[in-house]
Amino acid sequence: MKYLKPLQILIALFFIFSCNKEISTGHLIVINNYSSHKIEIPTPDTGDNLLRTTLESNKSYSYDFSERGNQPKFIGIIHGFLNDSAKIIFNDTLTIYHGSNQYSIKRDIRMVNSYEYEGIGNDHNYTYTFTNADFREADSIIN
Repeated sequence: MKYLKPLQILIALFFIFSCNKEISTGHLIVINNYSSHKIEIPTPDTGDNLLRTTLESNKSYSYDFSERGNQPKFIGIIHGFLNDSAKIIFNDTLTIYHGSNQYSIKRDIRMVNSYEYEGIGNDHNYTYTFTNADFREADSIIN
């Protein structure tokens, strides 16, 4: 009986230290505006209002989030930012939708393959950069 207590403690310690610990992965999303145009991106909010992300020329917007596991987002839409289509407004007047079924965009902001990716340990960084080429493409599609 006197050996039972230390044995129970050893068994309990074995289970505590042998359990897999859940890894938390950080994701950083950066949107750069390296064009000479103002860009607005209305994004979904948790309430009824839309957040309007405005990027002046040569400015950036970023946000981060964490998930369980250590998996980069290589497939589909970047989590938490955009839905089935993304409204992009250049200079308050030119509006184009990434994800429209009426036309296609070369670099769709909703799709992770349009982002530059860098993985560092458990952190995954994604950068999307608007350039004057994006404005010219939108202008040629809409006008």
